[in-house]
Amino acid sequence: MHGNVIDEKYHLILVSCYFNLESTNTIIQVLQKKISLYKISIYIDRGEAICIGLDKINDWIKNKHSNNIEISFKVNNSSSLFHAKAYCLFSDTSKKGSLVVGSANLTGRGLTDNNGNIEILYNTQDESDIENFCNDLKILENDFMDVSEINTFVADDDYYFKYALIQLGCFVETNDITINAVLQHTYNFNKKGKEESRTDKYKQKGFLEGNGASKNYFQGINEDIETIFIKYNNTYNIDWGKYSIRTKFGHWIPKKILGYLDEIPKEKQKIKECQNSISSDLKSCFTKSKEDMVEEWRELLMDDRWVDHQNITSLEEKNHNNIINILTQETEKILKDKMEYFVSESCLEKLLLRYETFNISFDFANQDEINTFFENLKYNCVKSINSDKVDKKIDAIKEDIKNINDEKPGDQVLEIFNKYNLDINTNILNYCLYLSIKCQNLIFLNWLDTDRFIKIQEELDKKNKAKKDREKATKKN
Repeated sequence: MHGNVIDEKYHLILVSCYFNLESTNTIIQVLQKKISLYKISIYIDRGEAICIGLDKINDWIKNKHSNNIEISFKVNNSSSLFHAKAYCLFSDTSKKGSLVVGSANLTGRGLTDNNGNIEILYNTQDESDIENFCNDLKILENDFMDVSEINTFVADDDYYFKYALIQLGCFVETNDITINAVLQHTYNFNKKGKEESRTDKYKQKGFLEGNGASKNYFQGINEDIETIFIKYNNTYNIDWGKYSIRTKFGHWIPKKILGYLDEIPKEKQKIKECQNSISSDLKSCFTKSKEDMVEEWRELLMDDRWVDHQNITSLEEKNHNNIINILTQETEKILKDKMEYFVSESCLEKLLLRYETFNISFDFANQDEINTFFENLKYNCVKSINSDKVDKKIDAIKEDIKNINDEKPGDQVLEIFNKYNLDINTNILNYCLYLSIKCQNLIFLNWLDTDRFIKIQEELDKKNKAKKDREKATKKN
């Protein structure tokens, strides 16, 4: 886009279906080293803007305004996906500049990463091409809305609304991976071992419950490992159920709240430090773990006869006097492999985070999927509140919403809750979600900021604890 650059101020137009704020910053920074930008006009798909989030976009616009750059941020407002990709830089006075069209979206992989996608782009400095391009955008102006309106929905915006509501949160599932599951060794019992697995002798072995003949020979440092996890993840022991709506797809948690809970450091250096700490702990108890496993394996093999040689072919060739040496070699290999996998980045990240999130990309082909997520979320929400009470007052609530202004809107939403005696102190998230659905307005969920939600939840926890304490005291008396 360098083209006919001269010493004057330029207007940058960015048209893309998929869009990334960081990639946009990259392009702007490169251009500002060579020219002076006075205006940036952006045209993207509404679904993509919803996916990014209005708060992030507003912060980005505010930052650019502080640099004395005029920002126009428009989104396509139609039932079809806006799939255009074009990038134009020109001077309003001289009409000189560059127009680039092609296959690349304004994303890292599409346009700014050195190792990104293979794309085809056509660049022209023809003034008539640039003028025609700008005129075409003006003709399409009625098909666009200002980005500030992306969360204002009308009757025809059913899919946009459902997608926007779901995108205010994310689905969280607890990783089905535990310290014991990774470090345990499972013995392959023979017929005799299986027959005697219900005896007291078996119970005294201390195998992990529900895992067959399994044992974690590093069990003694489980608490130490969890302490390390807590050091690098303040939310390691968070009870997700308190902050979410449970669905069959996992816990749905508003992103504003998740931002408070999700304080896991993403820097590779932090993960490396966690790896080093845990590796040190595992190595410190390796000798004892090895001795314990060798002795138990020997008992199961020779005394109890509950396991066979399994895959240790060397046992068939050696005299049993050498069995300890053979088992020691096998045990070292098994435990070292488990240690290595435990501190691998793929495993450690799952153990450290304890959960994984997933989001759904905006695509009109995903409508059935979005409807399924939405209906299940709504179903679980309705189960938890007195929806009939809300439904009787919903018309009046809709009228009150119209009067909410930009001055402390959160306080005005709270007044609505109080006015209609909605018990948000025991079920704040479900009431906010239900009202958002019934009013087709996201203001209730947007009002639910981190500090307000956590404060209400902590007060509720205190009340519940006090209630349990009173019940215990009553039983004792």
